[in-house]
This record gives sequence, structure tokens and C-alpha cells, in this order.
Amino acid sequence: MLKAGILFPRSGIYPLLGSDFIAGIRSSLKALGIQEEVELMLEPIGFGSDKKELYQKAELLFLVENADILIAFIDQRISDTIYPLPGALDKPLVIVNPGANYALNWVAPDNVIFLDLEEVLLCRLTGKKAADQNIEKAALAISYYDGGYHHGHAMVSPFLEKGTIVHTYVSPLKKADFSIAPLAQFLKDNEEISTILGLFSGEESDQFLKELVDLKLGRPIKIFGSPFMLGEQNSKSTDLSADIELSGYLPWHSGLDNKENNQFKEQLKQDTGKPANLFSLLGWESGLLLKEYLNLDIARRNPGALLGSLSEKGFSTPRGEMVLDPVTKHLLGPVFESTQNGAEKSLKPALDTDQSLAEWKILVEKSVLEDSSGWTNTYLCS
Repeated sequence: MLKAGILFPRSGIYPLLGSDFIAGIRSSLKALGIQEEVELMLEPIGFGSDKKELYQKAELLFLVENADILIAFIDQRISDTIYPLPGALDKPLVIVNPGANYALNWVAPDNVIFLDLEEVLLCRLTGKKAADQNIEKAALAISYYDGGYHHGHAMVSPFLEKGTIVHTYVSPLKKADFSIAPLAQFLKDNEEISTILGLFSGEESDQFLKELVDLKLGRPIKIFGSPFMLGEQNSKSTDLSADIELSGYLPWHSGLDNKENNQFKEQLKQDTGKPANLFSLLGWESGLLLKEYLNLDIARRNPGALLGSLSEKGFSTPRGEMVLDPVTKHLLGPVFESTQNGAEKSLKPALDTDQSLAEWKILVEKSVLEDSSGWTNTYLCS
């Protein structure tokens, strides 16, 4: 029996985030036929921002419950809080999150694996896409919440290598006060500006797009959006007007036609009655990692063997084949391009795994390493 500790968060932005994550793990273990061989020990961690609580929960799982492995849905910038304990015990630690922050130190411990949604990488690719279209001037529109994470820097930095941000709109802290009036006035007064770099999540993403459509500016507007503006997690689908184009990159979408994705969607639907999403995907992939660890001979069941197995064999998931970066210990998968123009939406492959790894290495080199301000809670857990 493999004992797996799970630290799971709550979220006001996506209230079922923790539930979907756990459902994904359970469905994965069931599909793999190992649900009787893995004991899940679940511990809630709120928004994942309390370092003392995180360490206490890790102690409980490792020292009291004798967990063999810990999967923690916590942010990149706070994960080092619990590094010492599994490191001393020589047990694996899997850090799961959307991936909206840079690491404080990209050289990861040898017992840690990062499984995320590559938010900073995808935002960097989006900013680079805008720059490569020779767009000289753009407005930046970002939520107050999203502004506390590094994915904004990741998107803006490559754009600024060729272009200029001429206006910055930050939405109000309180959702009840949401209005794009300042941005609307700027766009009306500056008809030559037709590009927006956008970073929003949850209901604010829907509201931003709705208010932009309602402006009826009468000219083409291009929005280069963050993954959670494009994905299937939004509370409702927003139909864009024919003169608005929204584009960017995704780590996964439900329409992928491969064996792993079809099994993921079918099993989750059977178990929960709900469609698959990004959070259940992270759970499903966590279950696949548990299978990898369980498959190791008991005498060789240690973090080094798990990392070696992933490096040697690769890692097949509903996203496609993923690869382990040996320095940062991040699992990286293929990237998909999303474009919505009016009511029409297209999805297509953009980068294969090798290309993702190459772009990832560039991001690591150009990321912010010095101290920077920001939220301490896990992205989307607020």
C-alpha cells in the first residue's frame, strides 16, 4: 500500500477547484486500477498562504500518518517552506499549481517535482506573439488580483522588447466595483490603439470581455489574453463581436484526440457526472505520478528513482507527452494556440514538447530573480 498525502486548497474564484483536483486523482487511480493500492490522506490548507500551517500539515502527513509521498497544491514561491522535511526523509514532494509565479530559486531540490499549468510560460509566449506581429503600441489590462503574480511580467517583458505599453488599466479590488470605464475612455480617445494585453481570471474575465463588446468601438480590436481568459474554466462563454479577436495559448483543451485524454474525460464523467477541466487534469496527472512511483521496486522507491524514471521514459498525459526539465524539475508539455474571432473559435497545436522545453529555458533565464512584491496565496486560491 502506497500512502499519499494530499494538501488541497480552496478558492473563491473557482469554488470547486479543490474538489475537482481531488476528483481527478481518484478517477485517475480508478482508471489505472490501483485505487486499492493507494491510500489518499487529504488535508485542507485554505488559500495556501500560511507557512506555519503548511509545515504543520506536512509534518502530520509524513511523521504521524507516515506518508510515502506528498502532493501539495501550493504556490511556487511558498513551496520551499516544506522542502526540508521530505528532503530529510528522502521522500518525493510534488508541487501542483497553475504556474503563475517564477521560482525564488530555479535549481530545485532532487526530491521535488513541479506539475503545473505553465501559466508564466504561456503568458510569455502570448506577449512574444504580439511583439512578433510588429505591434508597436498596446494597452495593458489586468485585474488587481492577477497583478500580484509574475505572469503579468512574463507577458509584458517580450512585448516591450519591440513595442510600448501606452496605457495600463487595473481593475478594482472589489468585484462589485468592476468597470472598464478608464480603459474605455482611453480607447475612444486613441483610435490608433487597437491592441490589448489582457490578464484576467474567473468572473472578471467574462465581465471584461462583455464590457469591451458593449463598447461597440467600430474598429478591430486584438486581445492577447492569458490562459484563464481563453480556457474552458470561465463561468460562462462570452460571444465576442466580429471585430474583436482574442488569442493566446493553452496547456490543454478538452477536444484533444488522444487515448489518454479520451480516457480522462470518460472516466471523470462516469465518476462525477461532470466534464473534465484544468483542475481535474492536474489531479489526474497527479494520479499518474502516483502510478509511476508505485511501479518502482520497493527497494528502489525513492525520489531519485522516480525522477530517473520520468527522465528516461517521459510522461504521457491527456495533454500529450511531457518531459522533465532536469534543472528546474518542471514537467513540460505541448502548447496549443487558441483564437476566437466573433463567435468562431479555433484551437491548434503550437509547440511540441521539445519546443516548450526550449522556450522554458529562455523564460528561466529572463525571469525576475530578485525579491518582488505579490500575493502569498496560491494563484486562483483567493
